[in-house]
Amino acid sequence: MFKKYYIFLIIFTFFNCLSSNKYKVFQTNENLTSLIKETDFLFIQYGFNNDNDILIKLKINIEKLDKLTENNKQLKAKALGFSAQLAYVQKSESILKKIIEEIKALNKNEEKLFIIESDLLTDTNEKIKILNNGLKKADTNNFIKLNLAMNYFNIGNFKKSVELFDESFIGLQDNIKTLYKNTRNLAYHFIKNPLKNKDIIEKISLKFINYADLIDIIKSETNILIKLFNNEQKSTEEYYKMLLDEKYIYKPNTSIYDLITKKDSAYLFFNFIMKIENNPMLAEKYKFKYNPDEYNIEVYAKETSLIKDVPANKYFYNAALILIEKEIMNLDDGNNFFPDSYVTGIQIYDSIQKISSYIK
Repeated sequence: MFKKYYIFLIIFTFFNCLSSNKYKVFQTNENLTSLIKETDFLFIQYGFNNDNDILIKLKINIEKLDKLTENNKQLKAKALGFSAQLAYVQKSESILKKIIEEIKALNKNEEKLFIIESDLLTDTNEKIKILNNGLKKADTNNFIKLNLAMNYFNIGNFKKSVELFDESFIGLQDNIKTLYKNTRNLAYHFIKNPLKNKDIIEKISLKFINYADLIDIIKSETNILIKLFNNEQKSTEEYYKMLLDEKYIYKPNTSIYDLITKKDSAYLFFNFIMKIENNPMLAEKYKFKYNPDEYNIEVYAKETSLIKDVPANKYFYNAALILIEKEIMNLDDGNNFFPDSYVTGIQIYDSIQKISSYIK
């Protein structure tokens, strides 16, 4: 009797351990998938906002991925792909080259390998060749399609860009699709409404733009400046001086070649709207008010703000809220404005087209 019970106990323990191990593997795979998706999103979010806090999160995630993928070559290659992306954004060339060779040794068809190799090139047509090769060979290709869509946009092939955006969106997570939705819609807009000056796509495609670029885009594609200053076309330098003299630009010591942050574009665009609508009362709508005898100004400004990362006493707070209300600008993640991030040419073009619609 004791012998039978002992055998039963061994069998029960064996199957219980097997079941437990299966659960642990499933749980690990589930955690790994979630971590990969989060890391993919963080890299793309960093590309839009250049927020150093995102880099800290990325380093933590990559360390976790290294441990979780130790016993799987393909997954290890993917984890190394993230390490390569980090080395690329940090401009660590020697480390990047070493990681690329490690990825190739593990899996020559890793999707991130083709993306990184294309990123290292400066010629857009050469980038497209690398990515199209990856489209045929890579294990997965949703991010390759996304990168191709952006590159075709940059050379003005908007039809191909829209096709690739739509194909990639089928397999991409919603938070990534949200970040690229405006660019996809702009490409579609350009198919139906061609740019007045095709050469301006070079400036619209810039990752960071300065005031000279912004004025060139406005001059090329809208009548905003003519409306504001009641005149014929001026040179880029003349318009810049007029914007500075009439305090459309917040900082008086700004240079025409300074890169534009989101907070300063908000201040500029708000002044455009206020002048176009002839409504100076807009400046009072969300103006910061407090009693210095009752509140600590910094604490009160944070507590009363309607934007998570912009205290209510900042010079651009009222401007940002008005533009968000009018859907001229937005909160990229639904909560944060990322005021210190640099604006892209696409963001500028999207905003000025919306502002232009207010001109009667």
